[in-house]
Amino acid sequence: MTAVLIDGFDLYNGVGANTGLAAKWTITGTPSMVSGRFGGQAAKVNQSSNGVNITRPFPANYASFAVGFGFRLVTFAGLTGSPYPMCSFHDSIPTIQCGLRVTATGAIEANRYTSDSAGTVLGTSSAGVIAANTWHYIECEVTISDASGVFKVYVDGVQVLNLTSVDTKNTANAYASSIKFGASANITQNIDIDDLYVNDAATKLGERRVETLYPTSDVAQGFARSSGAVNYSLVDEAQVNGDTDYVQGSTVGDVDTYGFGDLSGSPATIDAVQFTSFAVKTDATARSIALQIKSGATTSDGSNYALAASYTKIERLTTVDPNTAAAWTAANVNAVQGGPKVTV
Repeated sequence: MTAVLIDGFDLYNGVGANTGLAAKWTITGTPSMVSGRFGGQAAKVNQSSNGVNITRPFPANYASFAVGFGFRLVTFAGLTGSPYPMCSFHDSIPTIQCGLRVTATGAIEANRYTSDSAGTVLGTSSAGVIAANTWHYIECEVTISDASGVFKVYVDGVQVLNLTSVDTKNTANAYASSIKFGASANITQNIDIDDLYVNDAATKLGERRVETLYPTSDVAQGFARSSGAVNYSLVDEAQVNGDTDYVQGSTVGDVDTYGFGDLSGSPATIDAVQFTSFAVKTDATARSIALQIKSGATTSDGSNYALAASYTKIERLTTVDPNTAAAWTAANVNAVQGGPKVTV
């Protein structure tokens, strides 16, 4: 059981391509960015206009999986009628498999969908588990199957649906490969999403927070600066700013590493640490970088990431500390160093 995707939505500069939400999400219509659950940002899917939704692929196809996300429903208006999903799971066709919606009574309803506007109700929770304009944390444990499907839903740690031996499979494929928030229809379903995780087994993690830590010091100044005398201050903005200021490596082996701010608390469990960079190549030559991590006595470059001629959001997710091969601790996260390294 491993966390395979996390998104705290904090670094996106708006919703456009390259440095905005569309760097990782496929967008239909015009979503926006709003204040998050614990500061930072959240994604808003405002469906007062036709078909606003955001979709992100999973790293692989999963027959069983769990997801968790912060969720705020702005208003119950417009939630009657067709069972438009507010969160749904799709296969690689891509076609919808199953999903859930909030009813006008504040209940959670799970559906096997045949489209965004039609499906079979698998189960409905008690009314009032979702309150308007309130942050909740929703988790789903899902297995995609015709006869052995599972759809369990938890709100703020309390199980509200426990559906087993149900039909969660709409297509020929017994898996899901993406998550979608919002529907492709003209309805009023204004929702905010934050602190998303995806697990590669149908086992929830419990309520989670994705906390973003920013560079606060230089460790190795191996990249050139666009201005100033220190490197970290050119890459520490709350939302990425593209070419406004930056660091740039030019030779294979160049590395720029930083110290980071501390966690706001001491969590008992840290599921993963994800290093993120928005990077671009500036010539026609093939270029790649790694996101180097230094923890204790261990330096780990990890995988190479090919760069494009426009900014790309690169994410290196690590579920164990490379220095200990065990789960991250708060002390080791607070001490970690890292940054980009030119590899090609």
